[in-house]
Amino acid sequence: MSAVADIFDRDGDGYIDYYEFVAALHPNKDAYKPLTDADKIEDEVTRQVAKCKCAKRFQVEQIGDNKYRVSLQNASR
Repeated sequence: MSAVADIFDRDGDGYIDYYEFVAALHPNKDAYKPLTDADKIEDEVTRQVAKCKCAKRFQVEQIGDNKYRVSLQNASR
């Protein structure tokens, strides 16, 4: 399974995102790339949050076009 995951995880971040998945399934075609700026921003936000190794991770929720809310997971309210 690790060898298969390595094929899919092209950027080596430990996660397989949609674009890596599609690129691995269709190696002769260019991977689907986000078309709009909003798609690019959402993908980058998701990628950056996934890198977090903190004990209390941030939760990022999209609340509108190019608008996000950030909070700590398991934080008391």
